[in-house]
Amino acid sequence: MKKVISCVVFLGIFGVIFNLYAQDNFGDKLKENGNKFKIAKEKGYVEDEIIVVFRPSYIKTLSSLKQEEVIKRVSLKIRALDLNFQKIRRLGPESEFFLIKLERGKESFESAKSKLLKSSDIEFVEPNYIKKPKATIPNEFYYFDLWGLQKINAPSAWDITKGSDQIIVAVIDSGIDYTHEDLAQNIWINAREIPDNRVDDDGNGYIDDVYGIAPGYSEISENIKINDSMDFDGHGTHVAGIIGAIGNNGKGVVGINWKVKILPCNVLNPLLGDFTLDAILECCSYIESLKNRGENIRVINASYGGSYSYAEELAIQKLRSKGILFVTAAGNEAENNDITPSYPCNYNLDNIICVAST
Repeated sequence: MKKVISCVVFLGIFGVIFNLYAQDNFGDKLKENGNKFKIAKEKGYVEDEIIVVFRPSYIKTLSSLKQEEVIKRVSLKIRALDLNFQKIRRLGPESEFFLIKLERGKESFESAKSKLLKSSDIEFVEPNYIKKPKATIPNEFYYFDLWGLQKINAPSAWDITKGSDQIIVAVIDSGIDYTHEDLAQNIWINAREIPDNRVDDDGNGYIDDVYGIAPGYSEISENIKINDSMDFDGHGTHVAGIIGAIGNNGKGVVGINWKVKILPCNVLNPLLGDFTLDAILECCSYIESLKNRGENIRVINASYGGSYSYAEELAIQKLRSKGILFVTAAGNEAENNDITPSYPCNYNLDNIICVAST
């Protein structure tokens, strides 16, 4: 059964990728990216990509510009530093984080960092790190026997509250199957967006982001719009079920919250099979922007881990200033986190709750 499901999932993702590459040279790009991400897995970061953090004073000078003008202005600044690069992407319409793709073979991380930090407008430069999901997903949906809910004495808590559909929990993960019968009713919907009309109705920089966004998919093809957070991996749907599978409906399992609104943000790079820092930063910016416009996002769940990142720590610190709790995983490695740190768990921020197993 497991092999059959794995094959179906692979074929589904392959079909999506093939369609997206239809207007590109599919074979060459797939081969190129396959080699690229094989190396990335070994090194722990994407070799020819860097994250650049601009200072707030410089970001303010971009506030009145359209995004096309922002990219043009930043590109001119970067070219003036004699950097060899292919393209620049801003990780959110108001973000101070930018992803720069370097000219492979012409620029190393160290040479790029040395050039970029000559600008007083640039605060920090780091690799585009890879973050790994923290969970082993069983094949059988009814695997969950609710032992964990009994362990934390959830039934007693349900005597007090079963959750609220006024509270939004964002899930930074591999997306969520927002059509799942045990989740659909509890999925956040962007009421300001008209589905599938190919228009950015709410003016937030994302077209048709009805169920959140999927910045990880921008790696596949420049033709894709990162607006569909559907889960083709299973990890994010698993996590969402623990948080908020519908209660008392006679189907599947039950989440800790019978009622809640879950906001998906898909950071899975489908060719890499892991999460990348640029996508995580874009999700943090997206969630912050929704909070700023009045969406009642109180918690982010981030079940992943990896290397220290200055930009990620800064992003979580900004979420703290918005009153957002950041719940993350201690890891699956049975390590002492005080000796072998895992991030974001080990950032010294008081809005982080790091969860370990028992």
